[in-house]
Amino acid sequence: MAQNQLSIPPRKLVSAILENLNIQFFADTRADSKLLYKAIINKEQVPFMHMAVRSGGEVHCNLTLDCSCYAGKLNFGKFRQSLATMMLAMSNLLDTDQEPNILSSKEGDMLFNIPGVFEDDGNTNVLVCGMAQTAAGKANITLMFLDPSQYQTTPS
Repeated sequence: MAQNQLSIPPRKLVSAILENLNIQFFADTRADSKLLYKAIINKEQVPFMHMAVRSGGEVHCNLTLDCSCYAGKLNFGKFRQSLATMMLAMSNLLDTDQEPNILSSKEGDMLFNIPGVFEDDGNTNVLVCGMAQTAAGKANITLMFLDPSQYQTTPS
């Protein structure tokens, strides 16, 4: 993470991400949402949200997508269905008193272990969200499909 690491309460961060995903992929027009999807599916970083932080500063976040582990053919409709399942999991977590399960790297990158599981023609796909600070006051929010075997349980 950048030297000027900013502290944002995890629940506030999850709530802000959830709100902005809802606005940009479900509240906006389908045409605008599809343009955003086309940009991130083409590996572009697009402006996503701004957050005020306790220190009086602001964090500007871009949105990216990593679909390298998606099983099947990803299109806009399947992406939105996957996104909706992850957003429901985020919303359900925020409706409880639980803190988000966050995995952090030594560099300070975060992975919100709040998966959305989506079935696509017999393939299971798992969508999660991560955040990495790239510079002082700048961060990337990444939507990423993970290898679903990490979430499979073994029969007892």
